Amino acid sequence: MRSYEVTIGIPVYNAAKFVGRALDTVLNQTFNDLEILVVDDCSTDNTLAIIEQYRREHRRGDCIRVIRQEKNGGPSAARNRMIDEAWGKYLYFMDADDTIPVYAIASLYEAAIKYHSEVVYGSHKHIEVYDKHRNTTLFQYPFRVFHKKGELASYAYHQYGKFQVPVWNVLINVFFLRDTGLRFIAARFWEDMAFTYDLVSYVNRATLLPVITYHYLCRPNTLSNFQNREVIDRKEIVRNIATIDHVKLGCVELREKAYVGYRSYDVVMNSFYMVCQILKYRNRIHPSFTNEELQLMMYHPLSLSDIIHSHRKLLGNLFLWSMSRMPLWMFMITVKVLGKLKRVL
Repeated sequence: MRSYEVTIGIPVYNAAKFVGRALDTVLNQTFNDLEILVVDDCSTDNTLAIIEQYRREHRRGDCIRVIRQEKNGGPSAARNRMIDEAWGKYLYFMDADDTIPVYAIASLYEAAIKYHSEVVYGSHKHIEVYDKHRNTTLFQYPFRVFHKKGELASYAYHQYGKFQVPVWNVLINVFFLRDTGLRFIAARFWEDMAFTYDLVSYVNRATLLPVITYHYLCRPNTLSNFQNREVIDRKEIVRNIATIDHVKLGCVELREKAYVGYRSYDVVMNSFYMVCQILKYRNRIHPSFTNEELQLMMYHPLSLSDIIHSHRKLLGNLFLWSMSRMPLWMFMITVKVLGKLKRVL
């Protein structure tokens, strides 16, 4: 088995339209000691033929390794396979329809070595494409180095909306990752959210970089972007809710940690925004959700005593805890008022 410093893991499924562009940016990296590990999730188009052409014809094609899944298991199963199979000392997840600047891996790797980091998070460019229009925004971290266990978790949970949930654009020490035993849950929706929430609780040393090391392309009709569809399958939302429930369960397991108040507030706010999205697009969702189901989604994972003991985000957690116990009519009014104040309804 050959060893590398970095493995770039790319799950693919019928990615023929864009996988070539992704491979171009990976193969043009200024960092040389890397493996490109492609896990094919039973593609039925010519994705594999395109990848094979790169393996044969590109001057760095011999660093491409393809693993084919026996059955379609979604991105969770593909990424778990990467954790098991990576030959690099560090693992970097990337999606097949995104790109990375030529300096991306070098910047992340240099930070990992310099600051002895188990994980390094890069900043990214968010590109939305709708009806041939492109809207670009930057998601940029401040430069920050964490040296103690719990510091990154406290920061990540406290910085709601300012810490990335996706698992791409993170350089992770493979030995550290395998030692944690952390895996992607068996989900096809928001599985990276669950992984990220759990990962930060294990980390002792981490670095955040303001350098843009990833270009995320958000397209209509993808798993992460159901709002722009004419019809939204209820099952997709139910699966998202299941992932949120997994993160809530993790709050119970971490209830003795000082930062659990931040995490619980964060995840219940995710439930709140999900409820607002359902209300906003209710006429497109089939079958629909009842008001009783919406209130059930808002349950708080901690007990009242746990919330008070943590004291982090105390008032916010107490308010969210009370929402799931309000009379239904009061709950619906509260959600609609807050949704308008936060401009999500």
